Amino acid sequence: NVPSPPNMSTPPTSTTLKLAPYHSKPHPSFFQSLSHYVIHHHRLSDAPIPLTASYQTARNLLAAHTLTENAHHQGFLLQAANQMKAFVQLDQDAFSGVVPEDHSPIASPEKDSTFQNLAQGLLYVAHTHHAYTNTKKTQLLHQHAQQTFFTALNDGSWLTNPSSALCSFLVFAFPDLKLQKCVYWFAFVGVKLNEPITAARVAASTYSEDHTPWWCTSEFYTIYTQFRKAHSPQERSFVLVRNELHIHPLSDWENAFELARNNNTAITLAFNDASFKPDKPSWVLRNFLTAAAVTFKRSHFQVLCIRETPGMGNLSGSILLECYLPREELLNTPVSELEFSYVGWERNLRQKYAPRVAQFAEQSSLQLAENSATLNVQLMKWRMLPELQDKLIANTKCLLLGAGTLGTYVARGLLGWGAFNITLVDRGHVSYSNPVRQPLYEFEDCHNGGKMKAEAAAAALKRIYPKVNAKGVSLNIAMPGHVYDSSEKERVEDEVRQLEQLVQEHDVVFLLMDTRESRWLPTLLGLVHDKIVINSALGFDSYVVMRHGALDMDNPSASRLGCYFCSDVVAPVNSMRDRTLDQQCTVTRPGLAGIAGMMATELLMNLLHHPKKQRAPCTSDMNENPQEHSALGIIPHQIRGSLYGFDTVRMHGRNYSQCIACSEQVIEAYKRDGMSFLHEAFLLPSSLEKLTGLDKLHEEAEERLQRMVDEGVESGEVGDADDFELI
Repeated sequence: NVPSPPNMSTPPTSTTLKLAPYHSKPHPSFFQSLSHYVIHHHRLSDAPIPLTASYQTARNLLAAHTLTENAHHQGFLLQAANQMKAFVQLDQDAFSGVVPEDHSPIASPEKDSTFQNLAQGLLYVAHTHHAYTNTKKTQLLHQHAQQTFFTALNDGSWLTNPSSALCSFLVFAFPDLKLQKCVYWFAFVGVKLNEPITAARVAASTYSEDHTPWWCTSEFYTIYTQFRKAHSPQERSFVLVRNELHIHPLSDWENAFELARNNNTAITLAFNDASFKPDKPSWVLRNFLTAAAVTFKRSHFQVLCIRETPGMGNLSGSILLECYLPREELLNTPVSELEFSYVGWERNLRQKYAPRVAQFAEQSSLQLAENSATLNVQLMKWRMLPELQDKLIANTKCLLLGAGTLGTYVARGLLGWGAFNITLVDRGHVSYSNPVRQPLYEFEDCHNGGKMKAEAAAAALKRIYPKVNAKGVSLNIAMPGHVYDSSEKERVEDEVRQLEQLVQEHDVVFLLMDTRESRWLPTLLGLVHDKIVINSALGFDSYVVMRHGALDMDNPSASRLGCYFCSDVVAPVNSMRDRTLDQQCTVTRPGLAGIAGMMATELLMNLLHHPKKQRAPCTSDMNENPQEHSALGIIPHQIRGSLYGFDTVRMHGRNYSQCIACSEQVIEAYKRDGMSFLHEAFLLPSSLEKLTGLDKLHEEAEERLQRMVDEGVESGEVGDADDFELI
């Protein structure tokens, strides 16, 4: 038997031990982290998720606010603490080590780690409402308790990590991510013995008037605080006190008992008690006593329920108990043959055994939007496409040149994929004809001459999803054939430098402008700076979507996929000169831009999922080189479609050695001469034909045509040469 404390009178009369249950107190940040983890990592797994919770005594929670108040006020609040419950708190820290650092949940309430105690548990997630309602919770609790409490008791691991075994809890939840709510049950594992534990409180009055109870002395408090600072939260919540002056971790129990026997001194079990009810220690004591009885082979223990008040300098609020356990049940049966029942399911706020419901709406609308914006993309990773690179997509910086019909559809497509770094470039204003065809503009954007398109489109993206990194840049793009005088050269150079900087800052460049010549400079810059370039253009009922080939940096002259200009044999000119209204506007069937814009977005996604990115080889057929497909499928060079026949054709072509935008001659001239080369190209587009040799090609074609005409005239088969024109 454990020796009695000094100065104690006759053993007190014992009664059945009554315990104060724990009560869960999940913070909204816990459910936000739960949603994030299930969506991004747990998915369809049935494995339980480790959780860590914390608890403090009711006295701790109140005393922190009353240290500067008068004694009467303190006494009043501490009386109120008697009516408080022992709360176990969960917030985003519950997933510590599980949820990655990139997750930023709601700020949780501050906790004083000095007085913090840990409880460890598991979260079991039901993926369907049917699985949730048909799970047998009694069986689940028993299974969980056997895996945590009983296993630790059997192998002795509870002595090295008592918080994990003795304070074990489980959460059984069905997070409905579409309805933004979580239905859940909480259980705090409690072993249920066949016979009750009896206990009696050792009151301070049992000590003589000149002898302060040992646990109330400043000397013991100093020893206790030093022990807490020197040991981890897992060790310091459950300890052994020897001779009222020495504290041992449970892992040192054999040495502690040996010293106690040799010195004929008492051993007291001590634990941090979350309850402050004078007649009810907290729920965990029954588990502690049961484990101690089985391991130490004793049925009688003295237990100190530590109830610390910050700033008081002692543990005078603590209580000392003499506890007696059923000897036959625990001491005479081998540990491996013990059969326990368990209790612990928490009642709801109406004190009924029923689930609780947490609304994710307790979060701000912005936080809800952040969790939900990429839900569709994340669900793809659950089953359909585990290889989906969502972080790569989210971090990809997209530059959209053109914020009109094509640009607004591409921007919406990028949002849907979770690509949230978007810069739109356009020099136009929103007109009254735009909102019905261009999905990012509204009637209000058209007033007073119209807002700048780029800024209005970026603002619309932020209204759709406030966390998007969207920026609008009003910028004119210099073009071949669009002449300017010498006084405007500085302006043009500034515009070129600004465009080049934008290209350098982004990973992907979308060419979505109205005219052919406006694509020339971005095509060149995208190639020189090694960017992914996606081009999309519209006709009345036809479209083309294509990706530009990238240079082989080790061999720039090597063959590659062609660019938008590789099929041309003439330099771009001012296509807007001398055009009627229907030729100046992009007159297309209304559904065409959406098809082409989304096709351009999807082509980018396929490209991003190929390890070679912009250098990925062309695959135009599902059966062609399947090893070269990306996780999302084939990566064609060009997609051409028509609504007239509802046709879609995949095509590919190599780069043209005399291309006026991507040929080696043009690249070298730009690198060598820079702005002077560009000025010449803008003001005299035919210089590009001369540089690439297209002018000689034209001359050779003219000569051949002339020879054909001459031969035909001589034979009498054709008319004069003036009847023919080289097209």
